[in-house]
This record gives sequence, structure tokens and C-alpha cells, in this order.
Amino acid sequence: MEKDKVIIEFRRIISVLEQNSSSSSSSSSKKFIFHRFLGGSTNSNFGEIFLILQSSITVSNQNLTIQEITNIFEQKIHSNSFLLPSNSEFTPILNYFFRNQDDFTMDRKEIISFLHEKIKNLQNSIWIENHNAYSFTNDKTLHPDCIINSMNKNDIIAFIFQINNLNLIFNESKEISKNLKDKRATNEKTIQKLKNKLNFVRTEFKTKISQLKQDLQHINTENSELLSENNQFKSKMQDLSESVQKLEIDNENLIEQKEEIDEDNVLLRENLEEKENKMSDLLEEIKSLEDQNSQLKNSNVELSDQNEALKVKIR
Repeated sequence: MEKDKVIIEFRRIISVLEQNSSSSSSSSSKKFIFHRFLGGSTNSNFGEIFLILQSSITVSNQNLTIQEITNIFEQKIHSNSFLLPSNSEFTPILNYFFRNQDDFTMDRKEIISFLHEKIKNLQNSIWIENHNAYSFTNDKTLHPDCIINSMNKNDIIAFIFQINNLNLIFNESKEISKNLKDKRATNEKTIQKLKNKLNFVRTEFKTKISQLKQDLQHINTENSELLSENNQFKSKMQDLSESVQKLEIDNENLIEQKEEIDEDNVLLRENLEEKENKMSDLLEEIKSLEDQNSQLKNSNVELSDQNEALKVKIR
């Protein structure tokens, strides 16, 4: 694509962003989804992908992770291929950013400033990213090796830009090449150290796995014993529960029997009181009879004396 067409497309998306901002008072403060990726190496040139998205849709699930998306971007740049809507991963990538949009938001003004900076770089036939300057592989024809996918429809803005085959520009190539060699040698030593550490970790991991398996077997055995004890405990608890229920029933029966006994006791008490009253009356009658009997005895004595006296007179 000619750089002039790329510039036109950048300006068009700037216009879309500005119109979106002025269309309503609420949208002026609304954030946009923004993500950028720079990949490649000195062995396979460099490339950049960035996305500008906005939508109110809610995606219920996602099939990709950000690491998987990064791997896809890296593979596209490394193989000099492009991310196209026809790719099976295109929609899942957009869905990931729509679902996690709070993690990738940027203010509209910052995005517009970013695009203006890209336009300025394109006009100078260079590409600047992360404080490094790049040139286009086919800068003679001024056709950057890039592709632009964009959509502005039904309250959805999607702008995906990808540029491949960027060459890193060195102002002091010898010094930088030496620095790169030194850095590569350092990296190789670091890689070797990491490999050694990885081998050590693997060996230690195998040992720990073996120990963990033994521990797991021991735990399984203990779990089986605990399960058996638990079942026995449950059985005893069931027996206790049944015993408690029986005791409760017996207790209720005893309470009922006690209530009946209490009622009988009340009746007995009343009868006893009644009999005591009758006994008291009888005692009084007996005492009265005893008094009368005593009087009769006295009268008998007097009569006997009188009879004796009469007998004497008669004689």
C-alpha cells in the first residue's frame, strides 16, 4: 500500500474518532480500546500491529488469552503474513479485547496524537517505535508493506493496522553491531545458565514428584481409614439419634403419666381432707357419747345407792 493511502486512512480514522467524540456529550469522555505490538528480530525484520476499537457489546466468553494473541501477532510478522478478517482467529481476537476492554483503554486524545505522530513519520519515510527508528524494506517505491482493516458501523469502531518488514536504522552500524554481538554473547550465556537451571529444576521436580506420589499414596490410605471411621461414626450417630428419639417418646409418656398421677393425687387429697373432716366430726360425737356414758355411769351409781337404801328400808 502506498504511504499516501496509509496517511489518508490514518486521517480518516482520526476524523471518525473526532466525530464519535462530538456526537454526544457522554461519548466525549468514553475510552477507546487500544493495543499495540512490536515484534520480529534482526533475523526476520520487524513489524508492528495496533488496534483501535470501541463497542458497547458484551462478549460472554473468549477462546484466546493475551499470550496466545501475542503469539499470533509474532507469527504473522515473522512469516510476513497479515491478520485478515478471513482468518479464523480474527473474530476471537476482537472478542478478547471487547470482553477485557477495561484493561486496554486509552483516552481519545492520546490515540489521535499517536496517529498524528505516525503520519509525520510516514511523511518522512520512516517508522519510529520504542525510541528506535525503522525504514521500509521497499522504501524506493514508498510502498510500506502493510494492511489496514477498518469498520465503523452499528456503534462499533474497529481499526486494525499491521506493517511488516521494517528495517532497523543504525546511525553507527559498526558500534551497534559490536554491541549486538556482545549482547548476543551475553544472552547466550544467560540462556545456557537458564538451561542448566532448568535441568536442575527438572531433576528436582522429578524427585519431588516421586515424593509427592508417595505422600499422595499415604494420604489416600489415611483417607480410606478416615472414611471408614467416619462411616462408623455416622452409624453410631444414627443409633444415638434413634436412642434419643426413643428417650424423648418415653419422656413424653412419663410426663403424661405424671400428669395423670398429679390429677389422682389432687382427688386423693380432696378425699383425704373430706375423710379427715368426717373423722373430726366422729371424734366429737365419740367424745359426746363418752360424756353421756360417763353421766349414765354416775346415774347408775346413784341409782344403785338408792336401790341399796330402799332394800335396807324394806328390810
